[in-house]
Formats: sequence, structure tokens, C-alpha cells
Amino acid sequence: MAELELEQLFAGLCRRKPLQKSLNTLKEHPQRQVVIDFLIHKLTEFVFEVTTSDTWDSKQEWGVTHSCFLLGELKAAAAGEILINVLDLVKDDFDAVLYNAAALALEGFGQSALEPAYERYQRDEDHEERRSVWVWVLANLGVHDDRIRQALFDHMVIDPAEAVLLMGDYGDPALLPTVESYVINLAHYLNDCRIDPFARGARLEDEVVAAYIDDRESLVMLKEGIADDHPDFDAKVEALDRQLLKYADFSVYDDAPIMPLKPQKQLKIKRNDPCPCGSGKKYKYCCGAIGVT
Repeated sequence: MAELELEQLFAGLCRRKPLQKSLNTLKEHPQRQVVIDFLIHKLTEFVFEVTTSDTWDSKQEWGVTHSCFLLGELKAAAAGEILINVLDLVKDDFDAVLYNAAALALEGFGQSALEPAYERYQRDEDHEERRSVWVWVLANLGVHDDRIRQALFDHMVIDPAEAVLLMGDYGDPALLPTVESYVINLAHYLNDCRIDPFARGARLEDEVVAAYIDDRESLVMLKEGIADDHPDFDAKVEALDRQLLKYADFSVYDDAPIMPLKPQKQLKIKRNDPCPCGSGKKYKYCCGAIGVT
């Protein structure tokens, strides 16, 4: 693939809604390694430009963003460190879209991103907000490592609700006792205070309700050994709620017998789906984390 052709395809990515032809050509091209090397080069140029001048060519911003997504889909081992470098460089309040693109691209990336991510985690020991970013990355790499397990335990001190949520994503059965104890304690609080977590507005008014709604899914994932896209997942979550809660209106699980005027396809947003608000984050870490639908 000629360099000129690659540059033309990259130009097609440099818009908010990239040319689908450019995306498909780069994603499906038989010279996969050439494409990967080119995209890594573009991200390396971006990192250098921001590092040296604290700015970059805004015309290429979306090209860099879509390059992150493409490298995430290609799961090329060589791209792990550059994606970590981009995430390390770009802050959420600096460019949220590019930040989310780099973070989401690293999901399931595997061993190649473990060492650079853990290095940042250690480096940011005194910066809780940044350290939380690296805990999130480590938990979602799809790699089991004693250091990640310990990082999740340590994160319980900083943000227990988030730590338990990430433990479910991480999927290590050794974390089950911690997750189970935490969720059961939340349920005891709701029962003692006679709080219905499904009541309108409850999730916005009480942070314990929000934590329970999110984290009992992690308990199901670890206890049942199933992912949240498993066909029986919702039923198992409901069974857990009925087991733990006394002061709850379980009609939230009932099918409403309302016939629409016109047939409509009802789409359920799953916790790992992209958030419909367009932020680029997963639903569970965006609108789903604050009870907005």
C-alpha cells in the first residue's frame, strides 16, 4: 500500500463522521501490518506534537481519534504502548472524545498493554483520579495478573463502588468474597432504612442505591461465571434482588401490558454498549452510572 494512498485514507478519517470507505479499507486491507504501522506512526506524531507544543493540528484530531478505535479493533500487540501514551497524554477535560477513544481501544488488548499501564499506575500513586484511570484500564485488558488483583483491592479504599464494578469486569473468582460482602452490606443498609432502590429518583438521591444497582451485577457475573451479555443474565440479577431486598417494588421487572399504536422495536441498552449520548464511553460508565436513560 503506497504512502500516498494511506495519507488519503487517513484524510478520510479526519472528520467527526469518517468516510466509511476509509474505515473499511484500512480495517480490511490485506496488508494489515502496513496499516497498523501507519496508524501507530500517526499516533506517535500526535504524541510528539502535543508533548512539544501542548497543541496539535485540529484538522487531524478526528483522524487521531478514529485511529485509536481502529487500532483497538485490530488488537495489534505493537499498538498497546502507543495507546497507553495517548491516554496518558490526553486528559478527560482536555479532549473527552479522544480520551474515551484511547481508553475503550485498550479493552481486551491483552498482555502487550499490561506493563506500560501498570507502570503508569505505580507512577500516579499520589494522584487518585489518574490512578483510577489505570485501574480501569488494567481491569479491562483481559489479562489476569496478581498485580491487577491487588490494584483492585487497593482501589476499594478510594472508590469501593467503582472497584467492585471493575472486579466484575475483571472476572477473577478470587474476588467473589469481597464483591459478595460489599453488595450484601449495601442490601442490609437498604433494608434497614426501608429504601426501595427501584423507586423513582432513588438512584439519584442516595449513592448507596446507585452503588447497589451497579455492583450487584458484578456479584452475578462472578458468582454465576457468566458475562452480562449472557441470555440468562437479567433473570439472575432479578433473582439476586428478590433474595436480598425486602423493601422493593419488583414490578420494575414485570412486562408492561401496553400495546403501542405502531409496532416498535424496543432496544435495551446493555451496560457494555456504547452510551447513546455519544460520549464514547460505555453506558455503565456514563449515563448508566447516574441513572439517566
